[in-house]
Amino acid sequence: MKLLLIDDLALNGWKSVLEKAIIKNIGKLDVALNFQEAITKTNGAKYDLIFLDARLTEDDHLKNEIKELTGFRILKEIRKDFDSNNFSTPIILFTASNKIWTIDLFKQYGVDSFYTKEHPNDIISKDSSSKNLKNLQADFEELLKISKDKEDILSILKIINAKTKTNIRNVNIKLRIEEKLKIGYGLLYRATTKVEKEKLLFNNEIIAFVVFWSILEEVSHDLYNRKEESDKEWILRKSEIKIQFFEDNKLKSRFQTIKEENPVYEVLEIKNAHQVNLSNQISGILRYDLGWNHHQIRLNFLDKLNKYRNDIDFIHSSTHSILNHSLKSNQKSANGFFKCKQLLEFIIKLLQ
Repeated sequence: MKLLLIDDLALNGWKSVLEKAIIKNIGKLDVALNFQEAITKTNGAKYDLIFLDARLTEDDHLKNEIKELTGFRILKEIRKDFDSNNFSTPIILFTASNKIWTIDLFKQYGVDSFYTKEHPNDIISKDSSSKNLKNLQADFEELLKISKDKEDILSILKIINAKTKTNIRNVNIKLRIEEKLKIGYGLLYRATTKVEKEKLLFNNEIIAFVVFWSILEEVSHDLYNRKEESDKEWILRKSEIKIQFFEDNKLKSRFQTIKEENPVYEVLEIKNAHQVNLSNQISGILRYDLGWNHHQIRLNFLDKLNKYRNDIDFIHSSTHSILNHSLKSNQKSANGFFKCKQLLEFIIKLLQ
């Protein structure tokens, strides 16, 4: 583990205390003593966790405006860009203040947890001091657990973003995919209160999955070169393969059999030609742009992801689900985070 302590008093005992009481043998603790050192180190390296002191100068102790504190300015620099080295890195705030509005503002700008530095004159009791330290130990361990997951997801999002810029032609679709990646990431790691979970049935991971799923629609529009919602023709832009098209005033389509071993063209009544569903659109791309057979499509897309999309029951609910299942029962059995990761990895394949 690579860890960073940003504190002007790091070498006056705080580094040693953290190494002995918190970090122990699980990583190396780097140090930055001022604003410039902190910016240089966070721009130059990726850390697994950062300890950040709120006040790093004598002037900081005279300031009443929280946003003017050196620690706050460093925090804004670390969190300023989705592509920055340590955007996903958990940050524990060190503060001598126990004022809730100070901590709240730091949390709004990306701090994950906090530890109140205790002055000997301000210690309430030995028990309270011990509890303060135990909370720091627990937060440190918990944040390290999610640190790798956050970085793994962010790495996948960056790959998707890079492939989008290369393989998606429409400029607005590129922007929309990037925006949806950010929204999904924000939902995936949004802190949820007990009331939201238990009383309001919040499940950020499932909602994030729905957002990531909607990226498939963006990709489909670009790869089929769609211009109007009412278009009946579906022709792949890259391979120019016609999946649904007009010939001799007849509308021919392979979408009805796209998931079968040998798709064949069927003639559709133009007036009855309905909008092609998303799973068929994606199956067409997999089969004719990527060369997948019907077994691969079923195993890696339909059974693994499309079925899960239906099971979580947020969109395209079946009549059976509407009449027999509650949303709460479907959410309980859902492994949302794992499915989000599977879906994002699938999008990378789709953008090859």
